[in-house]
Amino acid sequence: MEHRKEQRMPLLMYLDVLERQSQKNLGHLGDVSTDGMMLITHQAVDSGQDFNISIQLPESSLLGLTEARTIDLSVQTLWKKPNFNPALSCIGCRFTQITDADRALLQQIGAILGLPGDTDVQVSRVNA
Repeated sequence: MEHRKEQRMPLLMYLDVLERQSQKNLGHLGDVSTDGMMLITHQAVDSGQDFNISIQLPESSLLGLTEARTIDLSVQTLWKKPNFNPALSCIGCRFTQITDADRALLQQIGAILGLPGDTDVQVSRVNA
């Protein structure tokens, strides 16, 4: 398992993650940092896979968004763990292509939609 530089922020609200070209729903954004994310999915995904994805953002005055939009980026999968729901898996991903503006927006999403930084919980994984 990789060692991340920054702690990921578990989210209170899951955002849809789509495969960019097909617009197929891959799952939900479970947590996020400036370098990576956790995808909660029912899809069969292996480590080392590359995906071009879109994270769906709702219209939100909290996020300063007056209309729904997406963050388009590329990720590589690093690890896979079971979810507390046996039909789902948690997939650790690192960003391989992301704009500075989208990275800043993801930080804002983590700060607004995430659990407090001193909270020691794993809302979506079982310890494995």
